Amino acid sequence: MASLLKRGDKFYVRVYVNGKAKDIATKSSNVKIAEKFLKKIEYENATGQLATATKTPMPKLLEDFAAHLKANHRVKSVKNDLSRLRVIFGPLTSALEPTATKDNLTGEVQGKPRDEAGAEAPRVMAEYAEQISPPLINRYLDQRAASVGPKTLNADREILYRLFRYAIEHHGLVYPDPRLKNPIDGVRPRKLPAHDIRFLNPEQIKAQLEAIKDEPVLHAAVAVLIYAGLRREEALWLTRDDVDRKTGLLRIRAKRIDDHFWQPKTGRNRAVPIGTALAAVLDKFKSPGPGPWLLPSPEGARWDPDNFSHKLADENVKAKLPWTCLDFRHTFGSMLAQRGVSLYKISAMMGNSPEICRRHYAALIPDQFVGDVNFAA
Repeated sequence: MASLLKRGDKFYVRVYVNGKAKDIATKSSNVKIAEKFLKKIEYENATGQLATATKTPMPKLLEDFAAHLKANHRVKSVKNDLSRLRVIFGPLTSALEPTATKDNLTGEVQGKPRDEAGAEAPRVMAEYAEQISPPLINRYLDQRAASVGPKTLNADREILYRLFRYAIEHHGLVYPDPRLKNPIDGVRPRKLPAHDIRFLNPEQIKAQLEAIKDEPVLHAAVAVLIYAGLRREEALWLTRDDVDRKTGLLRIRAKRIDDHFWQPKTGRNRAVPIGTALAAVLDKFKSPGPGPWLLPSPEGARWDPDNFSHKLADENVKAKLPWTCLDFRHTFGSMLAQRGVSLYKISAMMGNSPEICRRHYAALIPDQFVGDVNFAA
């Protein structure tokens, strides 16, 4: 049985869980509200839902979560997730340590990346996961807001939500207050400013492709990015078999090559029509080397994404062009939007959600509301 206690002007529910007394704050001075809360606690205790609070050490939780990420997610995603956790919690465990990387062009092993957070950077300090509360996370994000933007803060919030969802599902995490499940539920996302994207017009597309015409692989890769809207990594994972000229489709799909598994960012395969401009480029392009890659590195291997971007940047510096892989992808979405293609179709071809495409490209759709406001008085 449970009973009501009053301390000062607030009511508490005393309940016995596993033979031990446990006082739970109702956070109310209203007796009727307190009685309703009492009935809820009695029901949860009777049905076994009112479990004893756990004590989950943060280093152990982070180690297990890191192993979970590595077993279930793409290498790049894992790297980004662990980097965020390292910034948030600091060097609590070696599982969050950055690893050395190998340069795809030189073959040299690069040093470990510098920790993103300096010695004075804010951290989430807690010995146990159960000590982390919505106010603690909100204060941490407020401190971070002095040096990073809302998009980064929302990404921090998202990885924390996933961490605590994992803790609940795999460690049975239970807070002393039964009303608190995932503490990040009490942390509101930051409002993002209006998004201003950059994209090329037809003259700029022509200038960009002309500037790299003497680099066949780079030229074909940029054409794929512009005319098919692929992400950089999606283009570099293309094989010759992904170009289906019979159906006129470019297939972005999961694959395993040389014991390396890759899948699209969303985890879903898709296909993009090969338009006339891209078809003209691909028809002239002869993929070099004996390997499976459509767009191989100079050594015939799969391009490291960062090395590819460095190569592109070097060529664009020579041509005094400012464009990046993301600008090329936005060009595809922007051109479709300006032609009146629906946001649903754009999202399907680009592998984005309709909401993301709406945020990026809705303002570019021409005259979509013309006529809607013409009505008689």
